[in-house]
Amino acid sequence: MIPPASPLVRFARQSWPVIAAFVLIAAALFMSAQLNKTATSTKTPPATQESQAAPPTAETPGPSLVGTAAYPFSAPNVETGEMVSLASFRGKSAVVVDFYQNDCDTCRIGFPHLVELSKTYRGKGIAFIGIPLETDKTAAGKWKTEYKADFPFLFDPEFTTAKAFQVKVTPTTFFIDRSGKIIQSIISYDQATFDKAVHALEPTS
Repeated sequence: MIPPASPLVRFARQSWPVIAAFVLIAAALFMSAQLNKTATSTKTPPATQESQAAPPTAETPGPSLVGTAAYPFSAPNVETGEMVSLASFRGKSAVVVDFYQNDCDTCRIGFPHLVELSKTYRGKGIAFIGIPLETDKTAAGKWKTEYKADFPFLFDPEFTTAKAFQVKVTPTTFFIDRSGKIIQSIISYDQATFDKAVHALEPTS
């Protein structure tokens, strides 16, 4: 005769469905946590300051545009709101277009010299334009006041012009002749190189 099961055995037999369900739930929660952890670790890391300088749609760096017609940009003057277009300078002045960001250290190092160059070449057929890669209008006009620049700063919060010029890092500066052709572009800042590039824009006659 088989002896009757002990109370502990009877409890185990009656409770095993509940225990099994608990184990399955715990396993599912563990697997979900692991998948979330993996997904988080594979996300694209935050953009660096340099990659933020230009939208990711640009496929090639600015120097590839040298020798080509510059994008005919038009954007409002951050100070007056009046539209400033590259076309308005065609046949009259060469143009130096500087893309920068307020929090870019290299931009801050080179910008004062750019302002000095704009004063040196005033009235000599060379115009300067600053295009800050800032989405806030006040931030876009900050350096105009800080550095007492007397050339126009354009407000382009969608970075339309930066995309067209394939800007990937700041500072990036383009030197455009009177026919509207890009003759040189400079990434980062070097005073001697800047001086030479601006001098090359001077009228030959």
